Amino acid sequence: MAKQKFEQIISDDSMVKIESATFKMGMPEDDRNKKTAKKNKEKQNPLTPDDDEMPEHTVTISYDFLISKYAATQTIWEKVTGQNPSHFNKDTENHPVEMVSWLDCIAFCNKLSVLEGRTPVYYVLPVPEEEESSSSEESPEEESSSSSSEDASDTSSSQDTAETTEVETIQEDGDSTSNEELDYSLRGYEIGQTFEGETNVERLENANELSLSIRMNLYADGYRLLTEAEWEYVARDGQLSEKFDSQDTDDTSCVQYPEGEKLAEIAFFIENSFLHTQVVGSLRPNSQGVHDMYGNVWEWCWDYFDSYSANEVVDPVGKDTGSGRVIRGGAWNCYKEKYLRVTTRGAYGPGGRSNNVGLRLARTLPQEND
Repeated sequence: MAKQKFEQIISDDSMVKIESATFKMGMPEDDRNKKTAKKNKEKQNPLTPDDDEMPEHTVTISYDFLISKYAATQTIWEKVTGQNPSHFNKDTENHPVEMVSWLDCIAFCNKLSVLEGRTPVYYVLPVPEEEESSSSEESPEEESSSSSSEDASDTSSSQDTAETTEVETIQEDGDSTSNEELDYSLRGYEIGQTFEGETNVERLENANELSLSIRMNLYADGYRLLTEAEWEYVARDGQLSEKFDSQDTDDTSCVQYPEGEKLAEIAFFIENSFLHTQVVGSLRPNSQGVHDMYGNVWEWCWDYFDSYSANEVVDPVGKDTGSGRVIRGGAWNCYKEKYLRVTTRGAYGPGGRSNNVGLRLARTLPQEND
């Protein structure tokens, strides 16, 4: 058998290293009170932060990881999948890809990992034997009908991914499990796939059923989405506490970000986007060399949306159940006061697609043995 050839698709210089750290995540009560008081004093309609941004809590990320300098582009997406689903797709190769669901992005990460010879991060656990036995009673005709109804427009999108692979995997709690069969094909999910259902709500519920079964090997060397904690840490860029509308100046149109940038210098939003996505990396990066953490497109994160706890946490990845996956950062059509802040949180069904939601790639670096 000929040795499989792998291709480097994501260049080394397009990603930057983020070192392990401990930081405060979420909004301090004092910051919320200052913003609300300022808006009320100016007799504006207060766009106050949501309760789900609190309480502020201590988070430790115990590992180093790589993050892409840019949101994933249409060029990269098309190179991996052979398709470009983006709404803004005319002469926009270096614009961020959008119209991609959370499930699309998870499958994309696995496919990219396989193409580069890396261990995929996302998998579905084996079906218990009793369920497998029950499902095998389905007639061949029913099985064929079920399979054909979920075919996607790009039927080649998972061909490079083995349906099950024997691996030695490090689970999220650090334990090692040998020779466990993990389904990296995510039950044969095809990028761009739509789910059956008479209504959009039913289709989204069916998509979430698959989402609920997906797990993550955080310590694999493949590509993945950022966790919500990773996203906020990088977006803070060393800033310990969020600052709102330029509290020390009379310029109430300026939102303060790390190093005092004006928002238009680091983000595309409703005031400077011309109401569509823009070329990634066009604006100034943060001190870590990462562009567009705010604006252009919302970015899918791994986590299910959930309320915060005040407890200190280490390497949080969210709970295993929910109905919406986290999106962060705001987009080209967002107003700055509400949506383009480091603590602003959004959520969207894992099967949903929108022309203002994309993704950013990450990879966990090998951990040094103590």
